[in-house]
Amino acid sequence: MVCADPVYKVYVAALKTLRAMLVYTPCHSLAERIKLQRLLRPVVDTILVKCADANSRTSQLSISTLLELCKGQAGELAVGREILKAGSIGIGGVDYVLNCILGNQTESNNWQELLGRLCLIDRLLLEFPAEFYPHIVSTDVSQAEPVEIRYKKLLSLLTFALQSIDNSHSMVGKLSRRIYLSSARMVTTVPHVFSKLLEMLSVSSSTHFTRMRRRLMAIADEVEIAEAIQLGVEDTLDGQQDSFLQASVPSDYPETTEKSSPECTIHLEKTGKGLCATKLSASSEDISERLASISVGPSSSTTTE
Repeated sequence: MVCADPVYKVYVAALKTLRAMLVYTPCHSLAERIKLQRLLRPVVDTILVKCADANSRTSQLSISTLLELCKGQAGELAVGREILKAGSIGIGGVDYVLNCILGNQTESNNWQELLGRLCLIDRLLLEFPAEFYPHIVSTDVSQAEPVEIRYKKLLSLLTFALQSIDNSHSMVGKLSRRIYLSSARMVTTVPHVFSKLLEMLSVSSSTHFTRMRRRLMAIADEVEIAEAIQLGVEDTLDGQQDSFLQASVPSDYPETTEKSSPECTIHLEKTGKGLCATKLSASSEDISERLASISVGPSSSTTTE
């Protein structure tokens, strides 16, 4: 495959060819989308490895290429872009790229594959926050996804990063920890989500996991949400205890109300090149209530492939 060529100029030519093929390729139905996704999968997998290439020009070009693919029909790699009145539905944007990142089981000893995926995840969370963080709302209301879906996407990425925190390769482990910590800082306005991130660190008692837990608790103290998190943990334990006693509880037993949490007013506008912050009222209490009602286990991407 030409995209795997180590020579930079050859690689650039391969990506230009990929763009030319995509912009002149029609994709009008779900069947055509699935076929195109399958054809592109090995190409995307190769570019993902290149995201961690030793040549900085190659790695940056690879990340930029996949970010354009994430933009879907608004990006430079829009399917059928040069066909007049094509009406192409595209290949899925962020969801498709997520499926490529998480779909294959990457061996822990294949550090370049892991590092390439982590490099892209780091940029995805930075460039497309409204796709992942429950409390951030895109100005494009027509394409905004439900809070629950964004929450599951975030957890799937952080679960992937979590698996590499103890990786023997220093760069892989360091980037995994950075992704996890930066995401934790982003969700401090939604204590329920922050509490879930703390809970996920309980799967191991290794040195890195213990240090990460301490750092998350330090962040909680810094933004003054430690008490809210503790209440959330107690509510979870109470809920588990109640499940054992459910048979003896009358059906008309009054329900408890969830603790209130601070309001969050973050609103980001997605553009082709950056993000613009504006105000939008969004109660983090409402978000926490909605998230508490769904499964909080690791989830897979919602992309159809």
